[in-house]
Amino acid sequence: MKMILRLLALWLGLLGPFLPMPAQAAGKALIVGVQPYQPTRSLLAYHENLAAHLHAALKRPVRIVTAKDAEDFGRRILAGDYELVLAPAHLVRLGQLERGWHPLARYTPDTPVLLLARKEAADFTPAALKGKTLATPGSIRLVSRAADHWLASQNLVAERDYTVLETPSAGSTVHALVSGQADMAIATLASLGQVRGAEVEKLRIVQEIATVPLLVFAARADTLPDTRTQLQRALLAYQTPQGSHPVAVEAHDLALMDVYLDQTRKLLHRSRPATPTRQAAP
Repeated sequence: MKMILRLLALWLGLLGPFLPMPAQAAGKALIVGVQPYQPTRSLLAYHENLAAHLHAALKRPVRIVTAKDAEDFGRRILAGDYELVLAPAHLVRLGQLERGWHPLARYTPDTPVLLLARKEAADFTPAALKGKTLATPGSIRLVSRAADHWLASQNLVAERDYTVLETPSAGSTVHALVSGQADMAIATLASLGQVRGAEVEKLRIVQEIATVPLLVFAARADTLPDTRTQLQRALLAYQTPQGSHPVAVEAHDLALMDVYLDQTRKLLHRSRPATPTRQAAP
């Protein structure tokens, strides 16, 4: 009998490498798409803590990925390339209405959108933009959509009354203004934290023109209800490196984005085919 047991133990030991792994150990990675608002390396490094937190909470691998640019990112949301996204509110709202994405949580507080000029500018009114150049961090971004909407309410229409200079980031937008490539610029108060202090000191706020939400977490349409609940619980328990926590999304939070959606759709349709996703594993 002892011999049989020893043989059985030996057989199981040899078979072990070929036995199915537990579901948690072999689980499919959670792909988290993050809006490309910083250089890729910095963006992925900043979200390592988020990846580690989700891995511990969900007991499954997590991969943080991004895209070449904001338009590519928006198309990938609509294509369902990610299971979870951290994205601007207007792109999440578009995904919610057109592809069934489920908003889960968002960062707070909302951030003001600012119209900026150089300190030495002669005229500090929005009307001074007429016939001039406005620097923006890309037309698809929420700050640009909010600015375009507000300026139109002031009878200032892009490419009719002023020229738009699109730049790849908040820092480059401010640099274009400070260096004289543009006469005014738009930025959120939150994004000015990414700008060099020496350049911020050369700015003057012309007007606060809107307030917009910070980034929003959303789950893809096919995410099961139990998984959505687990994701939301994990996100609400997450603490950022700055010590803040996401809060649950209320129904009215994203409905305010509807005024920006028609132009957002047009901008996404004008875009070139999607390019390979940039990614890194935690």
